[in-house]
Amino acid sequence: MALKLDVRHRQTWRLIKFLLIVFALNNELKAQLKIQVEDHSGIARKSWPVTGGVPFAKGSVFQKEDIGLAEKASQSRVLSRWSDGSIKWLLLDYQVDIEPENKSSDTIIMSGESLSEGNELIESNDEIFVDTGVLKFSVSKNKFGFINQMWLDLNNNGKYELGEQIVSANSGQDHFIDLQANNPNRPTIPYSIRNLNEGTSRSVINEQPTVKGGSRWIRPEGGGEETRKRARDGIYTAEIVEHGSLRTVIKLKGRIGSSGDDNDYSIWIHAYNGKSFLRIQHNFMFRGNPQITNIRRMGLTLPLDFTSAPKFKAAGLPKDVTVGNADNAYLYNAGPEDVFHLEHNSFPLYWKVQAGTQNVEGTQKTDGWIEVNSGKFGVTMVMKDMAYKYPKELSYNGDGKSLTAWMWPDHGNQVLDLRASGWDYGMQGISFSHDIFYNFSGKADELKSSEFAALVNDPLQPYVNPDWYSYKETKAAGMIMPHSDDKFPKTEALLATGTTFIERSMTEFGWLGMLNYGDMMFMYAYQKEDRPLGTWGISSRSDDYDGWRRGNTMISYRLFMQYLRTGEYRYWKAASAHLEFVRDVLIKHYNSNDSRFVGFGRRHSAYWGVTPADENDRNGGVAWDGYGTNWLGHYLHWNMTGDWRTYEVINDIRYAWNEWGNKDVDQIKGGAFVGLKLIGGIPGYEEAVTEADSFYASALDRTANPGDEWRDNTWFFGYGLYLQDNPHPGIEKAIIDWWKAGKHNKDRWGLYWHRESMSAAYWAAKDDYKMRNSIYKELSTIGSTESQSSSRIEAQSGLYKTYGLSGLFDCDIVPLADAVTKDTQKGYWRAKDDIMQQQWDEPLGMAVIDHYRENLLTSVEKKDSENSWFDLAVDSTNMNELYFKITLDRASDFELEVFTMTGQSVWNYNQTEKKKGEYKVAWNGYKDSKGKERNGFYIVRLMVDSDQKTRKFIVR
Repeated sequence: MALKLDVRHRQTWRLIKFLLIVFALNNELKAQLKIQVEDHSGIARKSWPVTGGVPFAKGSVFQKEDIGLAEKASQSRVLSRWSDGSIKWLLLDYQVDIEPENKSSDTIIMSGESLSEGNELIESNDEIFVDTGVLKFSVSKNKFGFINQMWLDLNNNGKYELGEQIVSANSGQDHFIDLQANNPNRPTIPYSIRNLNEGTSRSVINEQPTVKGGSRWIRPEGGGEETRKRARDGIYTAEIVEHGSLRTVIKLKGRIGSSGDDNDYSIWIHAYNGKSFLRIQHNFMFRGNPQITNIRRMGLTLPLDFTSAPKFKAAGLPKDVTVGNADNAYLYNAGPEDVFHLEHNSFPLYWKVQAGTQNVEGTQKTDGWIEVNSGKFGVTMVMKDMAYKYPKELSYNGDGKSLTAWMWPDHGNQVLDLRASGWDYGMQGISFSHDIFYNFSGKADELKSSEFAALVNDPLQPYVNPDWYSYKETKAAGMIMPHSDDKFPKTEALLATGTTFIERSMTEFGWLGMLNYGDMMFMYAYQKEDRPLGTWGISSRSDDYDGWRRGNTMISYRLFMQYLRTGEYRYWKAASAHLEFVRDVLIKHYNSNDSRFVGFGRRHSAYWGVTPADENDRNGGVAWDGYGTNWLGHYLHWNMTGDWRTYEVINDIRYAWNEWGNKDVDQIKGGAFVGLKLIGGIPGYEEAVTEADSFYASALDRTANPGDEWRDNTWFFGYGLYLQDNPHPGIEKAIIDWWKAGKHNKDRWGLYWHRESMSAAYWAAKDDYKMRNSIYKELSTIGSTESQSSSRIEAQSGLYKTYGLSGLFDCDIVPLADAVTKDTQKGYWRAKDDIMQQQWDEPLGMAVIDHYRENLLTSVEKKDSENSWFDLAVDSTNMNELYFKITLDRASDFELEVFTMTGQSVWNYNQTEKKKGEYKVAWNGYKDSKGKERNGFYIVRLMVDSDQKTRKFIVR
């Protein structure tokens, strides 16, 4: 009976604790948690849709219905969960009013308003209908028809009347690709001696290339036979993947053509409550043989029910033009064909508008929109980042009364050549994504096409605050340090200048184009006066297809981390572009010869399936390991956006891990274990948690018997993240053993490359103060930028003080480049790999240092532990001498250490003789670098075994 009563009491207590947690969270959210968005378009927004993820601490929220916005309707979806089932990241949809270049804030609360009337969804056997309140459309469930039918509430009476249908079924909807059989001739020179500014090169080995291939994926067409493939002839599915009162998403997936080797597509149609525009998220995946065919055209066509000739407008066109039934009007843009277009701020982004007799051209980037309007209704079509993803085209055909978004343009006489050096299947398995927006408008609509284009090119991303994402609050993005110029001035200068250099390199050095946009090749070299060019950052291989495959896959994760630490929107845009590049271009999504290679990333290697002798690398390249696929970047991107394409690719990465994790690729084991555990928290991928267990034994074995200590660090970084979710005794022990064995000092790349591992060991140590002290000492001295005084760090600090965080984006690139490469080989202007490494692990080490120092300071105010057999006192009665008095009731050695109030260690003393009794240790004070005695408050700490006591004292 007593036992039952005890159990009942325990259950009651657990319930009380849970309610207290919920109550505390509710109060905290009401008082503190503001979510904000910031406009950078310069255009006012009214009830503009916002979609983004918000993290929550483990154990705080379990049901999505428990979270909402104060006095505002919202829609939510769980993006990932912690191991205890609580919500880790929650996707929120809501709408905001925001003035140009301004911020809008809302308060997250426990529970919130839901919209009583919102998007209406009706599904039959043949069609899916979506009604936003002002726009109604359908898609076919049986055969590709894109937008099958559409109605627009032109008179704003809440009904769709007979004359308000603007798209009719089976009236010309199409998704097609034109394949050209005759490949253009390959160039006959390798990139051996080259002038990157001019984009030229010449051979050095008997004027013959070392391998077959070519530098360009954009080539003049070869004039061969063309074959048109259509989505309506291929396999097809349509499904509702997301639906709520504020946003509905329908996914169309299929094949462009009827044969088994035709190419795949995915289309996600996003519809927003109260809005008459649609976001079309399109992805194409190449499954063909690039050695025998090129892509000459690719388009997505939407017919319109115009009853009269519409007027045509376009970005760059000074006045509208009426388009007759026999006319075709278009906006076309292009860029340099050669991949080595590194001319600083001078490469052209050519565009042309042709409409009737009007012909306008330019070389600055196009805003990427066209509009057709019959007077009864109009449509604006925008391709997001069109200028940077060249070559592209948007067109209206008068004969078919249809709009076409060209993923590969009709004009320009160019083909997409997907061959690559070294492998017969070239770039088979590559994909690329586009966002196309259609705004359907009536006579009374006031939003101009140029304004709509500016808004969709500047999507609002919700953000809380730096602490919320860090080790201090939710820990949902890892144990990272929030931005702090006060605590880490040198380190923040290093991170700001290095990260800005990466971000600006993407556009200012010109790595643009459909297959290169987002590729932040941080190891750039460019020429000034008589300085020579860099090498490895462009190519150290003998092949001639470098431009497509030189992205470092971890950059987007580093930029996401910097964005979460600072809230700087520029980092968000750069990270998103790079993530898309890695996700679509650098990860293989199909292999007709061997499906086992699906999901591999490529970092140093563009070769899939070659032998190590061919590439001097592992099969598939270095990127077989956890960081090569940038799985952390994908994981964060999914959680911050709920992007369905990212969701698909995460499963590709999961497939590769499960296929190769316990085979000859030893790097993958630790990354697979940790990554699968995290991925298993994503709805739909729950089985990954169990899949991870098959890697546990091999990961621990690799940790205990390393073949290359450098390669251990990526695992330990992942372990460090995983530890914050579901502590695992075996992993904790492995990390601690790694530290105690001193492996971090055996790395050929230096301590900088192991700070993430050391940070993981610090968190694993928990109450082992002695171990945490030793890790802190290394991280805060030789392992910290704050302790460094190299010319590079001083240059970066000086630049940061001059411009500040936001000013770095506008300063001259020359001093920025000089600052981040101050210590590199003379004559090279390039950001070294170790600088970029610090974008990744510095915030982890900073978090450890900050945590240690904060706990050191707070420990002075805490009561001593239960270990009363030792004591510490400070004797400052004598103005000329200061003593520390130690009392030991049993034999033991001990250590004394003095810190400033900022946590800087300034003195230590070790007593190695083990005996009990009283000790009196003198301290002569602290002098700064100029030999001046420093008065003020200090902290002294006594370490005995694995326990400690601290005291605060003053030197006058």
